Amino acid sequence: MVCYAQIGVVLAIIKQTKDKKLKETATGAFFSGLFGVTEPAIYGITLPRKRPFVLSCIGGAVSGAIIGAFHSVLYILPSMGFFAIPAYINPKVVQ
Repeated sequence: MVCYAQIGVVLAIIKQTKDKKLKETATGAFFSGLFGVTEPAIYGITLPRKRPFVLSCIGGAVSGAIIGAFHSVLYILPSMGFFAIPAYINPKVVQ
C-alpha cells in the first residue's frame, strides 16, 4: 500500500506545482508508480523535498493499519502497484 501513498503524493505535486520540469518528471514518476516502480517517485520527487516523503510514509502506515484492522488477506503474492488489487479477491468468491 505504500506504493499507492507514493502515487498519491506525486499526484498532489503534479496538481499543485507551477514548475514545468517538475510536473513532467512527476508525471513520469506517477505512471511508473501505477505499475509498481516507485523509485522515480521516491528518489526524484518526494525524497529531495522531505515533507512529501514523510507524508507518503505516514499515508502508507495508515493504509497498512487499515488493512491490518480489517484482517485483509492476500491470496497470491503479487507485484506492487496496479496489479496488486486482484490479489485481495478470494478465489472461492469468483467460482
